Amino acid sequence: MVTRFDNDYYEKAKIWYVSFVGKKLYKLRKTVMEGLFGEAKTYHGLSRAKLRGIDNVEIQLLLTATVLNIKRLFKKLDAETLRNAAQKLQDQFQYLVFSIFHRYLARLLVCWV
Repeated sequence: MVTRFDNDYYEKAKIWYVSFVGKKLYKLRKTVMEGLFGEAKTYHGLSRAKLRGIDNVEIQLLLTATVLNIKRLFKKLDAETLRNAAQKLQDQFQYLVFSIFHRYLARLLVCWV
């Protein structure tokens, strides 16, 4: 029998892992997190440590994670900027159509009077 100093936590984690919620989160992790790790390894040099030592590797990992987060932030901001610009254009177009329609109705009323 193998005993660990953290055996209680290990058993709780094992029970949680086989639960319904644990299985759902594991499935989500496979689709989301593994893709992020793959991108970090392929495109951002996380497949090999550049320097030696746990502290230096941790710095490399944190910098890579920061880069990935900034990339996603820019994508989200860009989408929101485009959405806001499209909303402004839609508002301007509605105002233009309303003003043309209003002028047209005003001319019709002047002609009838």
